[in-house]
Amino acid sequence: MKSQKATKSKSNPAGVRLGLSAPADLQPEVQKLQLTIARRAHELFEARGREHGHDLDDWFQARSELLCPVSFAMSESKDRVSVLAS
Repeated sequence: MKSQKATKSKSNPAGVRLGLSAPADLQPEVQKLQLTIARRAHELFEARGREHGHDLDDWFQARSELLCPVSFAMSESKDRVSVLAS
């Protein structure tokens, strides 16, 4: 399957290029993402004192931290910066 790209159109006024890639082209990116998730899961494991039995919890927590966006609001005053995440 060849890569397909969308070009600038009226429905895409900013000219953002959207692309579809073949699965083989995405494999290195997916592998990098999985490795990053695994590293973060291992950090969570170590932070818990290497307590076994929570591998899936650690994996899902790491995946959530890396892939799920968090909405936040920032406010700034003369002597303080406040961040509210939800």
